[in-house]
Order: sequence, then structure tokens, then C-alpha cells
Amino acid sequence: MKRGFSHLDWAISMGIFLVAILSIFIYLKPFSTKLYGNEDLVGIVKEKFNEEAYWTIKKLSLFVGSCSSGQGRGQGRNAKVVLAFENEWKTLDEETSFTTDQTGIYTFYLHNLNRNKEFAVNLRVNPPPCRDEVSLGVVEDTTGISDELVSILSGADYDSLRNLWKFPPGKDFAIFIDQQEIIGGKPYQRANIYAEQIRDFVVSKDGNLREVVISFRVW
Repeated sequence: MKRGFSHLDWAISMGIFLVAILSIFIYLKPFSTKLYGNEDLVGIVKEKFNEEAYWTIKKLSLFVGSCSSGQGRGQGRNAKVVLAFENEWKTLDEETSFTTDQTGIYTFYLHNLNRNKEFAVNLRVNPPPCRDEVSLGVVEDTTGISDELVSILSGADYDSLRNLWKFPPGKDFAIFIDQQEIIGGKPYQRANIYAEQIRDFVVSKDGNLREVVISFRVW
């Protein structure tokens, strides 16, 4: 009988012990902190910089052939062609549409500061029978860093951006392009700074490329 009680006491004690251990883990888990290595931190900055500073320039050609604005083909003024760029896509002159009644080949370089906006155009030709004489070329994409978006990024408040990017507490970063600081915190004295450099291209509104060196620094 004593042996039975001994086994029962052992089982109860072990159960209480396991419940206590489990309670400790449940209590501590919300306060646990993920450990980030330098490469992890740089990876976060790279990902966020890519989201904030890159854009795509669209090159689009419009071909307008000869067609009378009278009854079908014949003499008279050429058809009126209106090309509208939707979802805030703009030309080099910041226009959102183009109108012509002249024949020719027209080339547009289109940009949008919001990379999530879908590219779409609306082509209208009057009179409608002249629609066969008007066509659009294949869209060519060039993706790279935007000076305009980098300028916006450099004007942001660092602490607010750091929180928005959910950068780990107690850690800081800085971003440099061609040795010029774009945004970043101020490293404390004797901070152990880890840096990675990459080469990439800035894409201007007219599709021209300029190579730059980007430095990501964390500590």
C-alpha cells in the first residue's frame, strides 16, 4: 500500500513539475527576442530599399498612318488620335495623355512613382474607320533605382522609417549611394559596423542608365 502511494506521489509531483515548466515557457515566450546576424540585418535593409527606391520605365511607341478624317479614306485632315495613360503613368513632360492628327512614329517614356500601379493605356481614334491605321508597339521595361524616389527616401524621418520597416530594437542602419548618405542613424562610438556594397543602375525618366555603388551599413 505504501508503494502504491509512493508511485502516486511521484506521478503527482512530476505532473506539477511539468505544468510549472510549461507555464514558465508560456510566460517567457512573448518576451523572447529573435537574434539577427549582420547578414540578416543587411537583408532587411536591402529588401526595404528595393521596395522604396526602384521603379520601372516603360517605353512605348505609337504608329499613326495616313487616314482622312472625312468619310473613310481620302482627302482632308488626318484622323484624330488620343492616347491616354491610366493609373497615374506620365510622360517625360508629366502629361497623362497625348493627342495628334499628324502621321508619324511617336515614342513615349512613361514613369510612375507608385510601383504597384498597373500599366494601362486607352487608345481612341476618330473617325473609327481609321483605327486600322493606328497601332501601338510592344512595351519595353527598364527597371532600376529612381533619383526621384531616392530623394523622397532621403527626406524621410529616420526613426519613423526605422519603425515602419520594423527594424529590430537596438539595431541601426544607414544607406549610402556613391559614398553619399541617403538616410541612416548615427553610429555610437566604437560601434561594430558591418557593411555590404553592390553595384546597380539608376534609371532616368528617359530610360538612360547610370551605374552607382550602394552601401548598406548596419550595427
